[in-house]
Amino acid sequence: MDAASDAQEVKLIEEKMSALVGNLNKYALPLLERLRQGPSAEQAFENTYAIEDLEKIIRLEAAIDARINKVLARLVGLKEFKRTPAGGGSLPITGG
Repeated sequence: MDAASDAQEVKLIEEKMSALVGNLNKYALPLLERLRQGPSAEQAFENTYAIEDLEKIIRLEAAIDARINKVLARLVGLKEFKRTPAGGGSLPITGG
């Protein structure tokens, strides 16, 4: 009788361990793999201050600034032109 209960106990423990290993494979291991592959603080810092990326952004910002300056200069020029008689502006009235 003792041998039969020991065999049943071993079988029950094996079933529990099998279920436990199954749950580890199903839930814990994929979670750990995602955490391992996720971004680390070091990778985030390196990507933030990557010279190649910063250089592209700086060149783009410089091009945008140049374009804005050009458009503003044109607007100022048009505004000045409108103040002249050729642009439809009124002649200044001088008192005398």
